[in-house]
Parts: sequence; structure tokens; C-alpha cells
Amino acid sequence: HEYNANFVDGLVENDSYGHYVGALAEKWESNADATEFTFKLREGVNWVDFEGNVVAEVTAEDFVTGLRHASEFGSDVSWLVDGLIKNYYEYEMGQVAWEEVGVEAVDKYTVKYTLEYAAPYFYTFGAYNILMPINKEFLESKGEGCKLGAPDKTTCTFGAVEASSILYNGGYILNTFDPKSQITLVANENYWDAEHVYIQNVKLIYTDGSDQYAAIKGFEEGTYVSASLNAAWADFDAYKEKYANNYYVTLPNPTNFYIMFNFNRTNYGHTTKTTAAEKENTTAAML
Repeated sequence: HEYNANFVDGLVENDSYGHYVGALAEKWESNADATEFTFKLREGVNWVDFEGNVVAEVTAEDFVTGLRHASEFGSDVSWLVDGLIKNYYEYEMGQVAWEEVGVEAVDKYTVKYTLEYAAPYFYTFGAYNILMPINKEFLESKGEGCKLGAPDKTTCTFGAVEASSILYNGGYILNTFDPKSQITLVANENYWDAEHVYIQNVKLIYTDGSDQYAAIKGFEEGTYVSASLNAAWADFDAYKEKYANNYYVTLPNPTNFYIMFNFNRTNYGHTTKTTAAEKENTTAAML
């Protein structure tokens, strides 16, 4: 998600306090019963390619394309809007034409969503990638299978793991991507809010975790701007003393973990159980 947030802006975003504020939408409003939401877009926001060249302006039609792409290419978060955006689920099921789905480019800078029921919170969905824009001309240039209305993932390279596979309208552009070495991002000079992008270059360096001291070594060599001290180190206290005035204790992890058994298991494909007896023993053990 942190890459989505830096490469492509959506309708709204969260400020530093978690409040929803406009990103590509300057303002938005709903009708009286919150079944229609209309977003007014900023004018002059540009799409750029991976080299920073301006390709096109971001328009309302890009949000229509983005939602249609999500539906036709099987977005993993379609469940967010299934049954909420009018006829979105029905389109996925092949029951209605795309023109019956509740999204419309009212004019060049106005996009409207029509909902199945009242949802006063719908504007917050503008921060999710399923409502992010996609430039149709660029999308359909990435292979025959990228054509809207005739999707084929095997012949569509849009969104592939390479810098040239998408257009950018966010604060950063993917510069290099070598997951076993480093990933680098550069600030988008044509970003609509460039004055508030304070870091011009971001470098993420890969480590396989085999050296527990890799981060602190990199920090001490000037490669990293920060590093974690590991309480499991035998010399942890020595590092605490060395950086006594410069380290802080992180907040506790708020995550909960749980295990839930499937007591009616029928699929053993990801286990070592192959014989009927082994499967019966597994069921007996669980019960």
C-alpha cells in the first residue's frame, strides 16, 4: 500500500492526524440520503511516465476506467464495493452492461458514484486503490488483453512489476526495481503538490536477514539513516550504552494472533497427508 500511496493519488487521502482530506478531489458532496456522491477534481493534474515525462491530464474518465479495470481484472478488494456501488457486482456476474454501473464522468473534472443504499461514509473509499484512476489510452497500449470489455491477463502487461508498466500522478516515480538488491524512488517533478514533497530520493536496500547486525552496520557506515537495536543480541546492553542519548523504545505491537481449525477438512493439498488412513487420523486428532 505504501507504494500505491506514493505512485498514484486517489480522490482523498489521510492527513497526519488520520483525517480525510482532498487529494485529487478538491471537494465532494452527497445527495440528501447519501446514495449519490459527486467529486470535483483538481484541474491540471498530470500523468507522467517512469521517466517523468507528462503523458496526459488526469480526468474524471480515468476514475471510470479505474473502476472498470478493477471489475474486469478481478481486483482482490472488489468485495469492498460489491453490493454498494450500483450494479458493480451485477457487472462482474455478466448480468448488466457497463453503462448500468453506478459510476459516471459527469464532465471532464466531475465524477459521480451511485450507490445501492445510503452510505454516508462512502467518501472514505476514495482512499482505497479500487477507486484510483487509470488512463484508458495507456492501459490499452499495454497489450491486446488490456482492452476494456475483453480482458486477458495473459496478454496484458499493465501493472507488471516494472517501472514502465504504469503511469504516475503521485509524489514519487519508481526509478529502479531490483528486489534482491535495491528499490529507488525519485520525486515526481510534475506532481500537483510537489512543494510538499520534502525528500527527493528514497532508497530501499535489500537484506536477506542472515546478518542480524546488517542494519546497525549500515547505520554506522552512513548507509542508513536509522537502525533497530535487537534485544536478543548478546551485546545489546553495549549498544544501548553506546547510543544512550539517541535510541528510543518503540510502541508495543498491537497485533492479535489466533488459530482457527477447520473441523470438516476435505482438502489436504498443502499437507503431507496422502493416504486415507492419514487423513482419517488427522480428522480424529482435530476432533
